[in-house]
Amino acid sequence: MKTAAAHSRYVGKAGKGLDGGDPVFFDQEQEGIDGVAEVKRWRDEGDVRWWKLPVSPENPLAGPEAYQEMIRYMMSHAERDLGTRLEWVAATHYDALEKGGKVHTHVIIRGRDDQGEPLALHPDYIMNGFRGHVREFLTYDPRFGLGERSEEEILRAKERSREIREMREEGLELVSMARETGTITSKHTAQLEKMMKTGSAQEIELVLSNVRHEVDRDQEHLRERSKSFDMGY
Repeated sequence: MKTAAAHSRYVGKAGKGLDGGDPVFFDQEQEGIDGVAEVKRWRDEGDVRWWKLPVSPENPLAGPEAYQEMIRYMMSHAERDLGTRLEWVAATHYDALEKGGKVHTHVIIRGRDDQGEPLALHPDYIMNGFRGHVREFLTYDPRFGLGERSEEEILRAKERSREIREMREEGLELVSMARETGTITSKHTAQLEKMMKTGSAQEIELVLSNVRHEVDRDQEHLRERSKSFDMGY
């Protein structure tokens, strides 16, 4: 399996950039950064996990700035979804055009969250979460207007995205309350919080349902005990 350092060298390989030049690495704030050195720093700090994500719009965008803006939009919204700041580098390859391929951007994501914990990404989020934000960017931004979805589809997608964010927030609050009352253990809490941040919509709904059940059962038990004390038992 290719290491993150080796992949970063491939992403920065000479000749794969615009007009046969070198690819330009960028992150959330800057362009022209040394992406290879950045990935090497992650390794030197002990990282063993990393994520790679190729992003290729169906239609070519206006230029390098548009690709950078698209990736920054995707990653900033992913940070909001996952509840953590993400470290990443990316560069766009143009060489595939010569073979009838598409312009595509390689994103390398550090496998550590902003608390220093391993970053877990569910396959459903990789396939649909990241790419969903790319579709949002391309559909909503008036400069592109690709017409990929109808107005009704866009509204449904926005509503579903809002529902999932609210479920995540409710789930994290419920898990925190359950931990404080002793309904679930600290280890179980960490597992559930990770699932709430990175799981699919179906998994979030299932966890939310199960935790609600556990909390309701404990509260009912406390009410029964309270009644027993009130009656002098």
